Amino acid sequence: MGQKLCMVNIKTRSLGRLVVLFSILCFGMSGCGPYMEEEEAIVQIEQPDENSYSLVVASIGDVLKTGKLRCTYKQIEEEEIQISEDGKTIAQVYVAEGDKVVKGQLLAEFKIDSNQELIDELEYRIARNTLLLGYTDIDETYELSGRWWTYVYQSSGSESDMERLEDAIDSIHQTYRYKREDYQDAIDLDRQLLELTLQEIEQSRIYAGMDGEMSYVNPELEGLRVLEGQTVMKIIDNTKCLFEARASDLKDEDCFQDGEAVSMNILKNRISIDVEVIPYDMEHWEDTLYFELPEGSSDIQVGTVGTIVYTLDTREHVLTLPSKVIRTANGRNYVYVLGENDVREVKWIETGLWGDTMVEIISGLEEGEYVVQK
Repeated sequence: MGQKLCMVNIKTRSLGRLVVLFSILCFGMSGCGPYMEEEEAIVQIEQPDENSYSLVVASIGDVLKTGKLRCTYKQIEEEEIQISEDGKTIAQVYVAEGDKVVKGQLLAEFKIDSNQELIDELEYRIARNTLLLGYTDIDETYELSGRWWTYVYQSSGSESDMERLEDAIDSIHQTYRYKREDYQDAIDLDRQLLELTLQEIEQSRIYAGMDGEMSYVNPELEGLRVLEGQTVMKIIDNTKCLFEARASDLKDEDCFQDGEAVSMNILKNRISIDVEVIPYDMEHWEDTLYFELPEGSSDIQVGTVGTIVYTLDTREHVLTLPSKVIRTANGRNYVYVLGENDVREVKWIETGLWGDTMVEIISGLEEGEYVVQK
């Protein structure tokens, strides 16, 4: 017994029109059996034309061009302790990394010849000669008194006795003048030698030049023979931290105003947050730029990285297109538009400000015109 099948085709064309054709198969014709079979319908979908495009429309809007500045939270005050002479050997180190120190604190000493015995001897001689120098006035007065007592009580008071008295007085004055000079010369010489010895000892010691924390100490420093210019220690001040950026990364310094807060995005506890920072000491911005947190802001860890997005230029209420649809050839900008029969056509345009994502269109397009995106 024969069976006839009718097919229904549904075609989707590139213009979006659907054409549906129905054919119904009838039974009961010559040669058919006494029953009817349920008919089947097959739907076929035609794929869109390969020349279909996605479009964007030229519209009125704003164009924004920004810059990004990467900053790192750091201590701005740091002291590097370097050696000024070759060949010195570190005898003893008194601090370790992480220790808190104050300005003037002894950190380490170089190895030098023992000078303590010489210092003790010089100090003794200076004290002794200073004491003897003070006694010369008493001794001189005593001798002068003795000479006058002899003249008064044991001489006839003649002219010759008076001459002998005067000669004796002159001799006493001269003697003690020489003594004073000798004592003072000895004191001055010993003091100079003591000062040189103490300077040598002082130069063999390393002191902290600021309050802070030892951020670095050479682990093999004790007993090390160091070289001129070698950094052996570092001290940082944790009480004053700023966000630091490189001036070479900044495209326009005029984008920031002294004392005017700007927004910075940071990661804190793995969460992205925005904080306000203030340009710091802009008068001295050179190779490095600094931003400080407002008073009361804290608990940001050293090493935190932040990003400041700042405005370089803007255009408001202008004709715009996304920058990704604009192409360039021979220094000229153009876009594709659809012409007759949906064929792409080149349209030359003049652009203004190129923003982060949008571009200002000066001429070549009208508001509402469609442009091929891809």
